[in-house]
Amino acid sequence: TSFDAYSLMLDTQVRTLDQPRELTLSMSTTSPLLADQAVRAELHSLLDVPLIARLAAGRSADLRVPPHTQARNPEEGPPALLPGLTGEEGRPLRLGVNPADDSAVAAGRSIVDLLSRFGVAAEVTTTDLGDLAGNLLPAGKVDAVIAWEGSSGGPLEMADQWLCPPDPETPRAGNLSGYCTPETDAMARSLLSGETPAPEGQAFFAGQNAREHVRVPLLGERRVLVLGEGIVGPDPDLDNWTAGISTVASWRKQ
Repeated sequence: TSFDAYSLMLDTQVRTLDQPRELTLSMSTTSPLLADQAVRAELHSLLDVPLIARLAAGRSADLRVPPHTQARNPEEGPPALLPGLTGEEGRPLRLGVNPADDSAVAAGRSIVDLLSRFGVAAEVTTTDLGDLAGNLLPAGKVDAVIAWEGSSGGPLEMADQWLCPPDPETPRAGNLSGYCTPETDAMARSLLSGETPAPEGQAFFAGQNAREHVRVPLLGERRVLVLGEGIVGPDPDLDNWTAGISTVASWRKQ
């Protein structure tokens, strides 16, 4: 209701702005549970992205749901792999989230509940992203991480997300999944050097992700911008502002 509430105020401009960021589930390819592509594909098939997006955002209006595949219906029967891996003979699937990120925590808890309908044991591990990326992911103590990451498709961003880590046990940077092949690393380095244009890189990595099920976008970031009197920004018309708080250096008092 934020948009409607601010719209009632006199001399106030209100608009929504989609940011190039998405709340994303990154599956660790060095995890003892998710190292196999078939297991990652099965986990992906169980994720009801529109439902997770609503629960993560805490709303159903003005919601930006990323492109997604149809989720498996519980009436189709239990999945073949994950229940056995996370049952009595295994351990729960561990989803790492930053406790300071309410959306990530809500998404993690929602996924745990969703998976329980399919007989898959899962739990949320809460700690800061530095601990997740630096310690728990490389050690295989969490199997996936839910965090915000860039979705602009720029060369530097794609390279950051797909460059091979120096070693599977080293701290993770942008590539939280740890996924690494000679082909993906070569493409990431080609994007960094400028040899490969961004659209070609986007198509390559989209295809790679569709086959390997490394990242699952869950929610697109959408913000509400509100401009009252007394501030002069990039343009008198808020509809012509292409960014939010990042333009603050150009603001001045009226």
